[in-house]
Amino acid sequence: MNIALHISEDDFQNFGINFNLQVALTLANTHPEDHYILIFDHPIHLNELPINCTTVLTGPVIKNRLSYYYWYEFKLPSILKKYNAAVFIPHPECFSSKIKLKQLYIIQQHTNKKSVVKQRNKDIEKAAAILNVPKEFSPSSKFIDQTYNVPYGMPEIFEPLLFDAKEAIKKQYSFEHDYFFAIIPPGEKTFLKTMLKSFSHFKKWQKSSLKLIILTAPHSIDDFHLYKFREDVTLKYFQQTTIAERASLLAASYCNIVMNEIDLISSVKCASPSILVGKNENLFDDASLYAAADEKSLSKQMITVYKDEYLRNQLIQESASLAVNYTWNQAAAIVYKAITSIQ
Repeated sequence: MNIALHISEDDFQNFGINFNLQVALTLANTHPEDHYILIFDHPIHLNELPINCTTVLTGPVIKNRLSYYYWYEFKLPSILKKYNAAVFIPHPECFSSKIKLKQLYIIQQHTNKKSVVKQRNKDIEKAAAILNVPKEFSPSSKFIDQTYNVPYGMPEIFEPLLFDAKEAIKKQYSFEHDYFFAIIPPGEKTFLKTMLKSFSHFKKWQKSSLKLIILTAPHSIDDFHLYKFREDVTLKYFQQTTIAERASLLAASYCNIVMNEIDLISSVKCASPSILVGKNENLFDDASLYAAADEKSLSKQMITVYKDEYLRNQLIQESASLAVNYTWNQAAAIVYKAITSIQ
């Protein structure tokens, strides 16, 4: 069977990895009887590929939604026909009515934006199967039978640290003090202020030496020079932080504060306590605390995890148990199940 996948540069923003590429490489090794066509719109350095993989590089580089439209409506149909693909896995949240072979639709972001939801619903009605990556999307009963919840694999570097390694990280980043580590995605500038207010509440009521390290986009923070606890806050930026550095900060933190499932998975893989902000409470069962995106709710959970050591240890144990489910082998196996179900 010839299975084609679009590998777009956009996906490389998540820890420098790409969901479609990782799934394709895993499947190529576990299912050598199939042929995988990796279609790139940009040059990329890859190590030696399995012999059942063919790379196709064609321009122009996709830079915006108009580029995507051109690619999916005009470029891809002829490429897929040339390589006699039986199934096509597009870039997440993309679909083409001009591609006549069976397509899978990847959902990789939670959204309530009406225009996005409307277009998504139109696309998934035509899709042969839906890959729910991560599982935040709750399909209507109409789509349940064709929806597959796919775990997001993580690089092996996301793993628990021994005590001495954690102490070394704290010495390097937080003056040997414990710290909260908050990952605030680009576009969440409002929550950045909420995070600082929550930390103020925490410091006010706990008189603790805990620090706060924030990983975010390079936003300007109004009047940060007046922030009372600015000496206890370190701002780090995505562009200047390596994957290894992020993994170390997650693994050594007292508690991680995250806003999406992929960042929560990375925390879980490090067997670290987590607070998930503004999401579904049933997402990870007992492996995380949950808070609304306001300072009262978040600071309450920060105080809870600080004061209740037994609860914090439970979160660590639950994370360690759950982590084994989030591997590329698990993800690829479910994707392959979806592919074979539509043949």
